[in-house]
Amino acid sequence: MNLGILNKNHLRSSGYMEIIFNYFSHLKEIPYHKINNAFISGEVFNWKLSLKLFYSEFENLDEIDNYLFTPYDFSQKERNQIKRLMGSKLYSAHLNYFYGVVVENAIREILRSEIEKKRGYLDQNNYFLINEKIFKLIYGKNIEELWAEFCSNERLGARSYYVPNKIYSLEYDSFTYWLSKKRIKLCAPELNASLISRGLDYLERIGIKNELY
Repeated sequence: MNLGILNKNHLRSSGYMEIIFNYFSHLKEIPYHKINNAFISGEVFNWKLSLKLFYSEFENLDEIDNYLFTPYDFSQKERNQIKRLMGSKLYSAHLNYFYGVVVENAIREILRSEIEKKRGYLDQNNYFLINEKIFKLIYGKNIEELWAEFCSNERLGARSYYVPNKIYSLEYDSFTYWLSKKRIKLCAPELNASLISRGLDYLERIGIKNELY
């Protein structure tokens, strides 16, 4: 299918897998800068954001959001097909996103649940205080200090006056990926392996088991 004839009606009449297969089958026809907008540090690829950025140029497609933010249980056959279409380089960058962003967020959620469990209740009023405790436990500093260090390393000094909090925004994902690499340096290999394993278990419990990853 030629990308030039895609339109809103076609997307509405297509299944989720058809939309995904069509996109990855035509990656070579898509200008690189459009794909690059979904990359972090040149090594992390958020395929859902990439797909959304491409299709949203046709029209404002709310149904794409419904697809992308609802867990889908890909079969092994489907995952193999998409992996082949993506190619080894893009798929490797996709795994960097999964482990460096998705799993990293899951690890923090596990620690949040443990802290709240010790308190005996869900403590929404102290969300930011608990967040500070979690970041210090994992990364050794509070959020503001870590964000300032991240901005310094990435030469983002103009953005150091605030910390992004919109989960799955490109800026927040960049920060989270940087934090995941910091955790690997700070923690013993055994602890890192344990945290990743627990993060994967957590994702499976909330329905993200075969989300292509």
